[in-house]
Amino acid sequence: QLMAKYGSLVNFSGHIHAQSIVKNEVDTVSLFDITTESLVVAENNYGVVTISDSNLVYEAKSLDVDGWAKKQGITDENLLNFHQYAWQHYYDMSYNLFLGNYDNLEVNQKVKEDIASLFAYLNPYYFSGRMDEVASQITEHPGYVALQKNSDVFSTNYLESMLAERDCLQRKIEITDIRK
Repeated sequence: QLMAKYGSLVNFSGHIHAQSIVKNEVDTVSLFDITTESLVVAENNYGVVTISDSNLVYEAKSLDVDGWAKKQGITDENLLNFHQYAWQHYYDMSYNLFLGNYDNLEVNQKVKEDIASLFAYLNPYYFSGRMDEVASQITEHPGYVALQKNSDVFSTNYLESMLAERDCLQRKIEITDIRK
C-alpha cells in the first residue's frame, strides 16, 4: 500500500540471500519487490539495473571470477574454476548443516545422508533463483524418496517452499511504463 501511495514501483532488498522477484497488484498498479542474492552464495550473483526513458530492466548475473583469474594470470585452481569451487563449497556447507539437523531424527544414517544431499543439491538452485531448472527432476533423487517415507515437518515445509518458487520469475524482469 505504501509503495503504491508514494509511486514507488520497485523495491530492492537483499537480506534473505535468495534471488527472488515478486509482483503484486495494488489498485491496478504493478509493484515489484526484487530480492537480490548474496554475493557470497553460490552462483555468486549481483544485480544489474538498466533504466531507459520508460523501462527498467533487472537481471541477475554471475560474478566471473574464473575469467578474471585467467586474465590476471592467477594459477590458483580454486579461482580458475571458481564457479565449480563455489558450488561445491556451498553444497558441502549445506550438506553438513542439514546432516547436523537430523541428529535427532530416528532413521538410519543412510536416510539422513540422502535427505541432506537433496537439500545440499537444491540450495544453490533455490538461492540463485534457478529452481525451475531442477524442480521436475527431484522426485527421482534418493533424498526426495527418503523424505517422503521419513518426513519431518521442517524439511517437508522447506522443500514445499523451495518448489513454490519453480514457476516464478526470479532472475530477469523488464518493467515497462515506469514513468506513469
